[in-house]
Amino acid sequence: MTVKNLSTRTMLAAMALAVAGCSQSQPAQQADPVVSVETATAQLGNLAQTVTVYGTVSADAAGQRALIAPVDAIVDRIYAPFGSYVRRGAPVVGLRPSPQTLASIAQATATANQANEALARARRLRADGLMSDADVELAQASATSANATVRSLRGQSTTLRAPIGGSVTQLDYSTGDLVSAGTAVARLTADSDVRGQFGIDPVLARQVRVGDTIRILGSEGSADFSVRVNAVDPVVDPTTRLASVFATIPAQTEIAPGEPLRGEIVVSSDPNAILIPYAALLDDAGQPYVFTVSNGVAKRVDVTIAARDGDNVGITSGIALGDVVVVQGAAGVSDGVKVTTAKPSPTPTRSPTASGN
Repeated sequence: MTVKNLSTRTMLAAMALAVAGCSQSQPAQQADPVVSVETATAQLGNLAQTVTVYGTVSADAAGQRALIAPVDAIVDRIYAPFGSYVRRGAPVVGLRPSPQTLASIAQATATANQANEALARARRLRADGLMSDADVELAQASATSANATVRSLRGQSTTLRAPIGGSVTQLDYSTGDLVSAGTAVARLTADSDVRGQFGIDPVLARQVRVGDTIRILGSEGSADFSVRVNAVDPVVDPTTRLASVFATIPAQTEIAPGEPLRGEIVVSSDPNAILIPYAALLDDAGQPYVFTVSNGVAKRVDVTIAARDGDNVGITSGIALGDVVVVQGAAGVSDGVKVTTAKPSPTPTRSPTASGN
């Protein structure tokens, strides 16, 4: 064997070893990543557009009574403070005559005494034939009027009592305050239904009808309840810039006048809307989108939202009936990524059409 042949063989062997070493150090080709997700299918269903409204409770005017000061007086005692319940006939506020009223009583008494003396004199003169019957009748009328004035001033009750059973919902005076004759010292609200007034966008108010349902959301552990709209006032309040919706709040709810209310009104309903779970919705700088899944591959799809209805959201563009969307696991998904379904999420169900619409 020649030296040239030996060198050639040695070189080939070295190249083979080098190739083998490279093939052993080359890592195996990695498979494409697969993300595990949960999905749901877009379905047809009823989409109710619900708006939240805020309002307050006021007493029905027919169920209110005012306690009026009969004369100028000073508040002497508060028997029933604001918010307390009183039975019919129970004392609410005690009054005592003001100095002006005492002076009026003294003047009226003096006038009545003079009128009575004038009447007695007229009768004596008539008996002596020195005065006519007409003069006596005139003196009689003056005395009668003067005495009536005294009785009125002295006979006014200084204790204002409840004309109905109910709650004290207004009390504007404190002990020692001076009140004028004819002034309402306190107001009572009977144990009856009260009125709820809610502010609503004037445009949406046009879609609300008498008989529609308002779901009143309970607070501090109280349960939700529903009432019916009994009036809609489209006139815009100059302060709030809102129209008004009214409903009767049942007495058994024990909601008192002045308390705030929060409710929900269904203003429109689409029975054939395309619905997907709200959890599928993502946002990119204000652009809502979802990931659809087809043949195990995720695809980003921009969508247009109609409205949210509970756990579902209505879609007006971007999604077709039957499309499969990612509901859980979207954080690890990007456009074109392969996905596998862990388990299906609940499919949107057709909700009942809101009554009254």
